Amino acid sequence: MDIYSKIFGCFIGKSVGGTLGMPHEGVETFLDLDYYSPVPDRSLPNDDIDLQLVWCEAFKDKRLALTNKDLALFWEKHIDAHPDEYGIALWNIKRGIKPPLTGIHNNEAFRHGMGAAIRSEIWAALFPGKPLTAAYFAWQDASVDHDGEGIYAEVFLAAAQSHLYTSGNLRQSIDYGIGILPSDSKLKAALIDTEKSFDSGMTYLEARDRVMRLFGSVNFTDVVMNLSFILIGLLHGRGDFSDSITMAVNCGQDADCTGATTAAFMGILLGKEAIPERWVSKVGTDISVGDYIKGIKVNSSIDSLANDILSCHKWIAEEKALPSLELPFVIPKSEDFSDGNPWLVEGEKIVFDGLKLDNSKYSSHVNKEIHFKTNLSFNYSGDIQMMIASKGIFRAYWNGRYMGVKGDQMIPVPAIHRVRGGRCFNLSVNKGENCELEIVLYPTFPVPDLYVAFGDMQCRHLDVNYNI
Repeated sequence: MDIYSKIFGCFIGKSVGGTLGMPHEGVETFLDLDYYSPVPDRSLPNDDIDLQLVWCEAFKDKRLALTNKDLALFWEKHIDAHPDEYGIALWNIKRGIKPPLTGIHNNEAFRHGMGAAIRSEIWAALFPGKPLTAAYFAWQDASVDHDGEGIYAEVFLAAAQSHLYTSGNLRQSIDYGIGILPSDSKLKAALIDTEKSFDSGMTYLEARDRVMRLFGSVNFTDVVMNLSFILIGLLHGRGDFSDSITMAVNCGQDADCTGATTAAFMGILLGKEAIPERWVSKVGTDISVGDYIKGIKVNSSIDSLANDILSCHKWIAEEKALPSLELPFVIPKSEDFSDGNPWLVEGEKIVFDGLKLDNSKYSSHVNKEIHFKTNLSFNYSGDIQMMIASKGIFRAYWNGRYMGVKGDQMIPVPAIHRVRGGRCFNLSVNKGENCELEIVLYPTFPVPDLYVAFGDMQCRHLDVNYNI
């Protein structure tokens, strides 16, 4: 099997698996699929591939000198995507913040999401059989919009996939990737536990239940949970393409990402010729690029992408030295900073660091409501969204007008486009106009944190000027 077949197999697999899982993205319960549902007539646009097309162009431009700062510039120019960590990172980039802080600042809720893990294949394909080089570029990539386990996830996947190009042994390559992760990584613990579940004879349903019990998350994009599902598909599928991808997707949660990554592994392992035609025929080999990719010409077919990567192999082979991830791999510490947002909390001026209002110091207020007040203005006129999220029950007031209540104690996922454990309120603002926001937290123990963010109607984060 030649390298072209493996690269093509990787990315057609990515397309198949993503299209299988996308209609079921975010479903938290077990699925029972054995084929596409609904059956498509083309591949669906998917950030799992789209962002890698941009990274291919960035790599061709910067070659081996490519860094996270270069990727951030390409992101700002060419990727207008705003969900979760994407939106936070792009907001940070536009504010002049540099990586790796773009993946850390105001990103506590999403730094362990799947957004970087799904971009691993481009580095593995560019550096097949060179897993530490693939892992190095995966680290540069992931640090733009992630930290911690979100970085470890892409590093693991890139290393394992690169290793698989030459090993041809799925379990051996998975173990190689796990071996790169530091001993205190939660992801490493989850992957090892998932392997042990398989080795002990658990069914894949039993293995999924164990993952949810030990590593489940209210955020359906959590990498520890979802990479465990990918491993369930790869191990319990026992080398069968169809079984592997349906098992991964049937675990639910971030189903398009788990399906896409599982299918990419299987495409590398089996090559394009061994992927069943019944899967490929429904999506074709053209790439449906999302309209959030702006101002750049990218590959529009699996064939052109594979040949583009092969062209890079020619000059890479002439390089005397390649960048390499240093082992043992530990993410360098980066000191975050405060946005310095002032609020009045029960009449006391408190300066919070950013979107998250850390309320751990207010344990003395457990038997009474806590009133948060601030004044703010925008460098923007028009309709906006105000997101407030908290595990606690709250009510909100805008310019003295009662806006509504959040009446449950659901653990929050503070994303403007899919807020869980919170509310989004539609507002209209004028540039420079001073506005008053008051949030009243009901008595809850321990006192829960609040998240407050503002975005336009396309969910782009907006700069806010706070004052009291």
